[in-house]
Amino acid sequence: MKRKLTNSDDNFFEAKPISDSAVSINIEKVKSLDQASIVALKKVISDENLNLEVKLISSIKDLDCLVEINKFYIQIVITGISSDEAIIPLKRWYKKNSAPQLILAMSIDEENGLIEFPGLITEKEFKNLIKEPNPKNKYVNIPINSFKGGINRLLSMIQILDLEALSREGLRESKIRINLLDNLIFHRKKLSLGLLIIAGIFVSPSLFKPRLVYNLASISANKLESSYTRSSSEENNIKICLLSPNSSFDGTKNIVNLSFDKPLIFPTTKVDKIIISKNGEIIWSKKINFNKKSYKPLQWPIKPVEPNEEYLISFNQNDKSSEEYLDITLKASPQKSFKKLSNEIKKIGSSKSAWIKNINNKLKKEQDMALALLFSEKAPDSKVIEKAKSTVINNKKCL
Repeated sequence: MKRKLTNSDDNFFEAKPISDSAVSINIEKVKSLDQASIVALKKVISDENLNLEVKLISSIKDLDCLVEINKFYIQIVITGISSDEAIIPLKRWYKKNSAPQLILAMSIDEENGLIEFPGLITEKEFKNLIKEPNPKNKYVNIPINSFKGGINRLLSMIQILDLEALSREGLRESKIRINLLDNLIFHRKKLSLGLLIIAGIFVSPSLFKPRLVYNLASISANKLESSYTRSSSEENNIKICLLSPNSSFDGTKNIVNLSFDKPLIFPTTKVDKIIISKNGEIIWSKKINFNKKSYKPLQWPIKPVEPNEEYLISFNQNDKSSEEYLDITLKASPQKSFKKLSNEIKKIGSSKSAWIKNINNKLKKEQDMALALLFSEKAPDSKVIEKAKSTVINNKKCL
Protein backbone atom coordinates (compact mmCIF):
# COMPACT_ATOMS: atom_id res chain seq x y z
CA MET A 1 0.00 0.00 0.00
CA LYS A 2 1.26 3.47 -0.85
CA ARG A 3 1.63 6.03 1.91
CA LYS A 4 1.28 9.75 2.47
CA LEU A 5 4.42 11.91 2.53
CA THR A 6 5.78 12.75 6.00
CA ASN A 7 9.07 14.22 7.27
CA SER A 8 10.25 10.78 8.32
CA ASP A 9 9.55 9.49 4.79
CA ASP A 10 11.65 12.30 3.37
CA ASN A 11 14.58 11.36 5.60
CA PHE A 12 14.17 7.74 4.50
CA PHE A 13 14.53 8.66 0.84
CA GLU A 14 17.73 10.58 1.52
CA ALA A 15 19.23 7.91 3.77
CA LYS A 16 18.47 4.86 1.58
CA PRO A 17 19.94 5.54 -1.87
CA ILE A 18 19.11 3.09 -4.66
CA SER A 19 21.81 4.27 -7.06
CA ASP A 20 23.68 7.53 -7.52
CA SER A 21 26.10 7.40 -10.45
CA ALA A 22 26.76 9.11 -13.76
CA VAL A 23 25.07 7.65 -16.84
CA SER A 24 26.93 7.32 -20.12
CA ILE A 25 24.95 7.72 -23.36
CA ASN A 26 25.80 8.04 -27.05
CA ILE A 27 25.38 11.80 -27.35
CA GLU A 28 25.70 11.66 -31.14
CA LYS A 29 22.45 9.71 -31.43
CA VAL A 30 20.27 12.22 -29.58
CA LYS A 31 18.92 15.31 -31.32
CA SER A 32 18.33 17.49 -28.27
CA LEU A 33 19.07 17.65 -24.56
CA ASP A 34 15.50 16.79 -23.56
CA GLN A 35 15.83 13.60 -25.59
CA ALA A 36 19.15 12.90 -23.83
CA SER A 37 17.40 13.18 -20.47
CA ILE A 38 14.76 10.64 -21.49
CA VAL A 39 17.41 8.20 -22.78
CA ALA A 40 19.42 8.52 -19.54
CA LEU A 41 16.36 8.14 -17.34
CA LYS A 42 15.23 5.00 -19.20
CA LYS A 43 18.73 3.57 -18.87
CA VAL A 44 18.77 4.12 -15.10
CA ILE A 45 15.34 2.49 -14.75
CA SER A 46 16.47 -0.45 -16.88
CA ASP A 47 19.70 -0.86 -14.88
CA GLU A 48 17.64 -0.99 -11.69
CA ASN A 49 15.36 -3.66 -13.22
CA LEU A 50 12.28 -1.55 -12.55
CA ASN A 51 9.05 -1.88 -14.50
CA LEU A 52 8.44 1.83 -15.02
CA GLU A 53 7.48 3.55 -18.26
CA VAL A 54 8.73 7.07 -19.08
CA LYS A 55 6.24 9.11 -21.11
CA LEU A 56 7.30 12.46 -22.61
CA ILE A 57 4.43 14.94 -22.18
CA SER A 58 6.03 18.15 -23.48
CA SER A 59 9.44 19.83 -23.75
CA ILE A 60 11.37 23.05 -24.25
CA LYS A 61 14.14 21.17 -26.08
CA ASP A 62 17.42 22.22 -24.40
CA LEU A 63 15.94 23.66 -21.19
CA ASP A 64 13.40 21.28 -19.70
CA CYS A 65 10.80 18.61 -20.35
CA LEU A 66 7.74 17.21 -18.57
CA VAL A 67 7.49 13.45 -18.21
CA GLU A 68 5.06 11.03 -16.61
CA ILE A 69 6.38 8.04 -14.65
CA ASN A 70 4.03 5.80 -12.69
CA LYS A 71 1.35 8.53 -12.97
CA PHE A 72 3.60 11.15 -11.36
CA TYR A 73 4.35 14.30 -13.39
CA ILE A 74 8.02 15.26 -13.26
CA GLN A 75 9.69 18.34 -14.68
CA ILE A 76 13.27 17.54 -15.75
CA VAL A 77 15.41 20.68 -15.80
CA ILE A 78 18.63 20.55 -17.81
CA THR A 79 21.93 22.20 -16.89
CA GLY A 80 25.63 21.88 -17.68
CA ILE A 81 27.78 19.46 -15.69
CA SER A 82 29.74 22.33 -14.10
CA SER A 83 26.75 24.61 -13.46
CA ASP A 84 25.77 25.55 -9.94
CA GLU A 85 22.12 26.16 -10.73
CA ALA A 86 19.13 24.94 -12.64
CA ILE A 87 16.89 27.26 -14.64
CA ILE A 88 13.24 26.44 -13.98
CA PRO A 89 10.77 27.49 -16.71
CA LEU A 90 7.67 28.65 -14.80
CA LYS A 91 5.02 28.34 -17.52
CA ARG A 92 4.11 24.83 -16.37
CA TRP A 93 3.62 26.02 -12.79
CA TYR A 94 0.93 28.56 -13.69
CA LYS A 95 -1.38 25.82 -15.04
CA LYS A 96 -3.72 25.21 -12.15
CA ASN A 97 -4.07 21.55 -11.24
CA SER A 98 -1.73 20.60 -14.11
CA ALA A 99 1.62 21.63 -12.63
CA PRO A 100 4.53 19.21 -12.05
CA GLN A 101 4.66 17.33 -8.76
CA LEU A 102 8.43 16.91 -8.76
CA ILE A 103 11.43 18.66 -10.33
CA LEU A 104 14.41 16.48 -11.26
CA ALA A 105 17.73 18.19 -12.03
CA MET A 106 19.82 16.73 -14.85
CA SER A 107 23.44 17.80 -15.36
CA ILE A 108 25.01 16.92 -18.71
CA ASP A 109 28.57 16.81 -19.98
CA GLU A 110 27.91 17.18 -23.71
CA GLU A 111 31.54 16.59 -24.56
CA ASN A 112 31.71 13.11 -23.05
CA GLY A 113 28.07 12.03 -23.09
CA LEU A 114 27.88 11.84 -19.28
CA ILE A 115 24.67 12.59 -17.42
CA GLU A 116 24.22 13.02 -13.68
CA PHE A 117 20.96 13.48 -11.75
CA PRO A 118 22.03 15.58 -8.73
CA GLY A 119 18.66 15.28 -7.05
CA LEU A 120 15.03 16.19 -6.72
CA ILE A 121 12.78 18.81 -5.17
CA THR A 122 9.10 18.29 -4.50
CA GLU A 123 6.41 20.82 -5.34
CA LYS A 124 6.26 21.81 -1.65
CA GLU A 125 10.02 22.36 -1.50
CA PHE A 126 9.88 24.40 -4.71
CA LYS A 127 7.18 26.67 -3.31
CA ASN A 128 9.25 27.17 -0.16
CA LEU A 129 12.24 28.28 -2.25
CA ILE A 130 10.27 31.03 -3.97
CA LYS A 131 7.81 33.58 -2.66
CA GLU A 132 4.64 34.82 -4.37
CA PRO A 133 5.25 34.02 -8.09
CA ASN A 134 4.71 36.58 -10.84
CA PRO A 135 3.46 35.39 -14.27
CA LYS A 136 5.69 38.03 -15.91
CA ASN A 137 8.72 36.02 -14.78
CA LYS A 138 9.32 33.20 -17.25
CA TYR A 139 12.13 31.52 -15.32
CA VAL A 140 13.60 31.23 -11.85
CA ASN A 141 17.12 30.05 -10.97
CA ILE A 142 17.36 27.39 -8.25
CA PRO A 143 20.68 26.20 -6.76
CA ILE A 144 21.72 22.66 -7.68
CA ASN A 145 22.50 22.34 -3.98
CA SER A 146 18.76 22.51 -3.28
CA PHE A 147 18.08 19.29 -5.20
CA LYS A 148 18.33 16.33 -2.84
CA GLY A 149 19.06 12.64 -2.96
CA GLY A 150 20.10 11.94 -6.56
CA ILE A 151 18.07 9.71 -8.86
CA ASN A 152 17.38 7.32 -5.96
CA ARG A 153 15.04 9.83 -4.33
CA LEU A 154 12.92 10.02 -7.47
CA LEU A 155 12.73 6.26 -7.94
CA SER A 156 11.80 5.75 -4.28
CA MET A 157 9.11 8.41 -4.21
CA ILE A 158 7.28 7.37 -7.38
CA GLN A 159 7.08 3.78 -6.15
CA ILE A 160 6.17 4.37 -2.50
CA LEU A 161 4.09 7.55 -2.32
CA ASP A 162 0.40 7.92 -2.92
CA LEU A 163 -0.33 10.19 -5.90
CA GLU A 164 -2.26 12.59 -3.66
CA ALA A 165 0.81 13.11 -1.45
CA LEU A 166 2.14 15.57 -4.06
CA SER A 167 -0.10 18.36 -5.34
CA ARG A 168 -0.48 19.54 -8.95
CA GLU A 169 -2.07 22.81 -7.83
CA GLY A 170 0.74 25.00 -9.20
CA LEU A 171 1.68 28.57 -8.25
CA ARG A 172 -0.42 31.62 -7.48
CA GLU A 173 0.01 34.51 -9.89
CA SER A 174 1.60 37.25 -7.84
CA LYS A 175 5.08 38.60 -7.19
CA ILE A 176 8.06 36.19 -7.17
CA ARG A 177 11.37 36.40 -5.37
CA ILE A 178 14.09 33.99 -4.18
CA ASN A 179 14.51 33.74 -0.42
CA LEU A 180 17.33 36.31 -0.20
CA LEU A 181 18.10 35.60 3.46
CA ASP A 182 19.04 32.02 2.63
CA ASN A 183 21.14 33.23 -0.28
CA LEU A 184 23.07 35.78 1.82
CA ILE A 185 23.79 33.27 4.58
CA PHE A 186 24.76 30.38 2.32
CA HIS A 187 28.44 29.95 1.41
CA ARG A 188 28.53 28.58 -2.12
CA LYS A 189 30.59 25.45 -2.73
CA LYS A 190 31.03 23.99 -6.19
CA LEU A 191 30.96 20.22 -6.35
CA SER A 192 32.78 18.18 -8.97
CA LEU A 193 31.07 15.33 -10.80
CA GLY A 194 32.81 12.83 -8.54
CA LEU A 195 31.57 14.58 -5.41
CA LEU A 196 28.06 14.78 -6.84
CA ILE A 197 28.08 11.02 -7.32
CA ILE A 198 29.28 10.41 -3.75
CA ALA A 199 27.29 13.08 -1.96
CA GLY A 200 23.64 12.39 -2.81
CA ILE A 201 22.46 14.97 -0.26
CA PHE A 202 23.05 18.70 -0.76
CA VAL A 203 23.03 21.89 1.28
CA SER A 204 20.99 25.13 1.36
CA PRO A 205 20.27 27.53 -1.56
CA SER A 206 22.26 30.42 -3.07
CA LEU A 207 22.25 32.68 -6.10
CA PHE A 208 24.69 32.09 -8.92
CA LYS A 209 25.14 32.25 -12.68
CA PRO A 210 23.20 30.33 -15.30
CA ARG A 211 24.66 27.79 -17.70
CA LEU A 212 26.73 29.14 -20.57
CA VAL A 213 24.51 28.96 -23.68
CA TYR A 214 21.41 30.23 -21.87
CA ASN A 215 23.40 33.09 -20.32
CA LEU A 216 24.88 34.11 -23.66
CA ALA A 217 21.44 34.07 -25.29
CA SER A 218 20.29 36.69 -22.78
CA ILE A 219 23.00 39.32 -23.38
CA SER A 220 22.33 42.35 -25.60
CA ALA A 221 24.44 44.55 -27.83
CA ASN A 222 24.51 48.32 -27.26
CA LYS A 223 22.63 50.45 -29.78
CA LEU A 224 24.93 53.31 -30.81
CA GLU A 225 24.28 56.30 -33.08
CA SER A 226 26.60 58.97 -34.45
CA SER A 227 25.78 62.64 -33.89
CA TYR A 228 24.83 64.49 -37.03
CA THR A 229 26.50 67.76 -38.02
CA ARG A 230 25.46 70.75 -40.13
CA SER A 231 26.85 69.03 -43.22
CA SER A 232 24.80 65.89 -42.61
CA SER A 233 21.21 65.07 -41.85
CA GLU A 234 19.85 62.87 -39.11
CA GLU A 235 18.92 60.31 -41.78
CA ASN A 236 22.62 59.90 -42.56
CA ASN A 237 23.53 59.02 -38.98
CA ILE A 238 25.45 55.79 -38.51
CA LYS A 239 23.52 53.38 -36.33
CA ILE A 240 25.14 50.15 -35.20
CA CYS A 241 24.75 47.51 -32.52
CA LEU A 242 28.00 46.79 -30.68
CA LEU A 243 28.34 43.76 -28.43
CA SER A 244 32.02 44.29 -27.59
CA PRO A 245 33.62 46.36 -26.28
CA ASN A 246 30.76 47.34 -24.01
CA SER A 247 30.39 51.13 -24.00
CA SER A 248 28.39 53.75 -22.12
CA PHE A 249 27.41 57.29 -23.17
CA ASP A 250 28.68 60.03 -20.84
CA GLY A 251 26.54 62.78 -22.38
CA THR A 252 29.03 63.76 -25.06
CA LYS A 253 30.67 60.54 -26.31
CA ASN A 254 30.68 56.75 -26.12
CA ILE A 255 33.28 55.51 -23.63
CA VAL A 256 34.69 52.06 -22.90
CA ASN A 257 36.42 51.59 -19.56
CA LEU A 258 38.81 48.84 -20.60
CA SER A 259 40.07 46.41 -17.96
CA PHE A 260 42.28 44.17 -20.14
CA ASP A 261 44.59 44.43 -23.13
CA LYS A 262 42.93 42.65 -26.08
CA PRO A 263 39.22 43.44 -26.41
CA LEU A 264 37.11 41.85 -29.12
CA ILE A 265 35.61 44.27 -31.67
CA PHE A 266 32.16 42.85 -32.24
CA PRO A 267 29.50 44.85 -34.12
CA THR A 268 26.37 42.75 -34.68
CA THR A 269 25.02 44.97 -37.46
CA LYS A 270 26.63 45.84 -40.77
CA VAL A 271 29.74 48.03 -40.78
CA ASP A 272 32.00 48.56 -43.81
CA LYS A 273 35.10 50.05 -42.29
CA ILE A 274 36.78 50.12 -38.88
CA ILE A 275 39.56 52.56 -37.95
CA ILE A 276 41.69 52.57 -34.80
CA SER A 277 43.40 55.86 -33.91
CA LYS A 278 45.68 57.08 -31.14
CA ASN A 279 46.56 60.69 -30.38
CA GLY A 280 44.81 61.80 -33.58
CA GLU A 281 46.78 59.43 -35.84
CA ILE A 282 45.29 56.46 -37.69
CA ILE A 283 47.30 53.38 -36.75
CA TRP A 284 45.04 50.70 -38.25
CA SER A 285 42.09 50.54 -40.65
CA LYS A 286 40.28 47.80 -42.50
CA LYS A 287 37.30 47.36 -44.81
CA ILE A 288 34.93 44.76 -43.42
CA ASN A 289 33.18 42.14 -45.53
CA PHE A 290 30.06 41.76 -43.41
CA ASN A 291 28.71 38.39 -44.55
CA LYS A 292 26.12 37.17 -42.05
CA LYS A 293 26.78 33.50 -42.85
CA SER A 294 30.55 33.64 -42.29
CA TYR A 295 30.81 36.65 -39.99
CA LYS A 296 33.20 36.48 -37.03
CA PRO A 297 34.06 39.18 -34.50
CA LEU A 298 37.38 40.96 -34.96
CA GLN A 299 40.29 40.02 -32.69
CA TRP A 300 42.22 43.04 -31.38
CA PRO A 301 44.36 43.77 -34.48
CA ILE A 302 47.26 45.81 -33.08
CA LYS A 303 49.70 45.56 -30.16
CA PRO A 304 48.04 44.93 -26.79
CA VAL A 305 46.66 47.95 -25.00
CA GLU A 306 48.77 49.23 -22.10
CA PRO A 307 47.43 50.55 -18.78
CA ASN A 308 46.16 54.17 -18.96
CA GLU A 309 46.32 54.23 -22.78
CA GLU A 310 43.50 55.74 -24.84
CA TYR A 311 42.33 54.73 -28.32
CA LEU A 312 39.55 55.82 -30.65
CA ILE A 313 37.62 53.18 -32.64
CA SER A 314 35.63 54.57 -35.57
CA PHE A 315 32.95 52.78 -37.61
CA ASN A 316 31.79 53.73 -41.10
CA GLN A 317 28.99 52.49 -43.35
CA ASN A 318 29.34 52.89 -47.12
CA ASP A 319 25.72 53.81 -47.65
CA LYS A 320 26.32 56.87 -45.44
CA SER A 321 28.58 59.84 -46.11
CA SER A 322 32.25 58.81 -46.28
CA GLU A 323 32.93 61.60 -43.77
CA GLU A 324 30.51 60.21 -41.20
CA TYR A 325 31.92 57.96 -38.48
CA LEU A 326 30.63 56.60 -35.23
CA ASP A 327 33.35 56.85 -32.58
CA ILE A 328 33.94 55.11 -29.27
CA THR A 329 36.77 56.02 -26.91
CA LEU A 330 38.70 53.25 -25.17
CA LYS A 331 40.20 54.22 -21.82
CA ALA A 332 42.45 51.59 -20.27
CA SER A 333 42.38 51.10 -16.51
CA PRO A 334 45.42 51.85 -14.32
CA GLN A 335 48.16 49.24 -13.92
CA LYS A 336 46.85 47.99 -10.57
CA SER A 337 43.55 46.72 -11.99
CA PHE A 338 44.57 46.07 -15.61
CA LYS A 339 44.73 42.47 -16.86
CA LYS A 340 46.40 40.62 -19.72
CA LEU A 341 44.25 38.23 -21.72
CA SER A 342 47.21 35.85 -22.14
CA ASN A 343 47.59 35.57 -18.35
CA GLU A 344 43.90 34.76 -17.95
CA ILE A 345 44.25 32.02 -20.59
CA LYS A 346 47.26 30.53 -18.78
CA LYS A 347 45.28 30.42 -15.53
CA ILE A 348 42.47 28.46 -17.18
CA GLY A 349 44.74 25.83 -18.74
CA SER A 350 43.55 23.33 -21.34
CA SER A 351 40.54 21.79 -19.58
CA LYS A 352 37.33 22.21 -21.61
CA SER A 353 35.17 22.35 -18.51
CA ALA A 354 37.47 24.98 -16.95
CA TRP A 355 37.10 27.16 -20.06
CA ILE A 356 33.33 26.82 -20.05
CA LYS A 357 33.06 27.58 -16.35
CA ASN A 358 35.47 30.54 -16.56
CA ILE A 359 33.62 32.14 -19.48
CA ASN A 360 30.32 31.58 -17.73
CA ASN A 361 31.55 33.10 -14.47
CA LYS A 362 32.89 36.23 -16.18
CA LEU A 363 29.73 37.03 -18.16
CA LYS A 364 27.99 39.01 -15.42
CA LYS A 365 30.73 41.48 -14.45
CA GLU A 366 33.39 41.04 -17.16
CA GLN A 367 31.37 40.50 -20.33
CA ASP A 368 34.09 41.83 -22.67
CA MET A 369 36.64 39.45 -21.14
CA ALA A 370 34.19 36.55 -21.36
CA LEU A 371 33.60 37.18 -25.08
CA ALA A 372 37.33 37.58 -25.76
CA LEU A 373 37.92 34.19 -24.13
CA LEU A 374 35.01 32.58 -25.97
CA PHE A 375 36.34 33.63 -29.38
CA SER A 376 40.03 33.22 -28.51
CA GLU A 377 42.14 31.10 -30.83
CA LYS A 378 43.40 29.36 -27.69
CA ALA A 379 39.94 28.11 -26.72
CA PRO A 380 39.77 24.29 -26.80
CA ASP A 381 37.88 22.36 -29.46
CA SER A 382 34.55 21.93 -27.72
CA LYS A 383 30.97 21.35 -28.88
CA VAL A 384 29.69 23.48 -26.03
CA ILE A 385 31.99 26.38 -26.89
CA GLU A 386 31.09 26.13 -30.59
CA LYS A 387 27.41 26.18 -29.71
CA ALA A 388 28.04 29.17 -27.45
CA LYS A 389 29.80 31.04 -30.28
CA SER A 390 26.91 30.34 -32.63
CA THR A 391 24.45 31.57 -30.00
CA VAL A 392 26.32 34.87 -29.66
CA ILE A 393 26.72 35.43 -33.40
CA ASN A 394 23.02 34.78 -33.99
CA ASN A 395 21.91 36.88 -31.03
CA LYS A 396 20.05 39.89 -32.48
CA LYS A 397 19.24 41.66 -29.22
CA CYS A 398 20.21 45.34 -29.29
CA LEU A 399 19.21 47.80 -26.58
